Amino acid sequence: MKPTITLAVSTIGDKIDTALELLEPFRDEEGLELIVLAQKSPNRLKTQIDTIKSEKNIRLIPLDSVGLSKSRNAAIKAATGDYIWILDDDVSIEKHHIQIIKDALHDKPDHIHIGQIECSDCKGFYKDYSRSRKGRLGLLRISSIEILAPTRKIREYGVVFNESIGLGTSLPSGEENVFLLDCLNAGIPFNFINKTIIGHPCNIEERQPRHAWKNPAQLQSKGNIARHVGGFSGLALLALWGSRALIYTKSIKAIYSILKGYTSPPSRVSQDSP
Repeated sequence: MKPTITLAVSTIGDKIDTALELLEPFRDEEGLELIVLAQKSPNRLKTQIDTIKSEKNIRLIPLDSVGLSKSRNAAIKAATGDYIWILDDDVSIEKHHIQIIKDALHDKPDHIHIGQIECSDCKGFYKDYSRSRKGRLGLLRISSIEILAPTRKIREYGVVFNESIGLGTSLPSGEENVFLLDCLNAGIPFNFINKTIIGHPCNIEERQPRHAWKNPAQLQSKGNIARHVGGFSGLALLALWGSRALIYTKSIKAIYSILKGYTSPPSRVSQDSP
């Protein structure tokens, strides 16, 4: 039997129309469940849930909560597919991407499947895929939109996103890395799809290191990630990232921000919290 896939798009505010447009081309695709999780959604859309389901075959789930990880956990809870594909509203997906994924899922069931991202605004890859993404350190090179997780397995092991991490919190990044480390700790096997499965704007200028390394919240997030990696590797990351932060900022405060993230872990918020 062919595995089914839940495409779960997290969105907020007026971007919900973009999320619906992203999924609509797949409304008749066999084996796909289409979900949009909308935080701060316009009131007009709450009255159109049944219409969107009947006309577009998309399940719209309005959320009163705020925070990307809360949206991800709501998706895990709502998904009925064998796998859940965690998506944002600014990605692009083609029919051939879906076929690549279906082939991989059939060959290696009950794995965490990790694909690759191509740039949607220029030619090339979103990141350097010549570097290994295996092991505790390799998992730090993975983005959430590359992840297809076996729904039953992650529920069985109770793996969810830490809702005190991610956009909308004081630690705006690293939630997918912590999620994957938890999956690794649970013993869920990984499979790497060495093909592109999705497009995303590369925004090359915005993603220059000099921007991220000067953001105290991003630095604190890195410290938190290093703590989750743990052991000698975590300490090595702490030293490496501390030195890089000092190079980019020329300020000892940057090192303090990373240390704060490492020594002051956020509390794990309940999945059912508002």
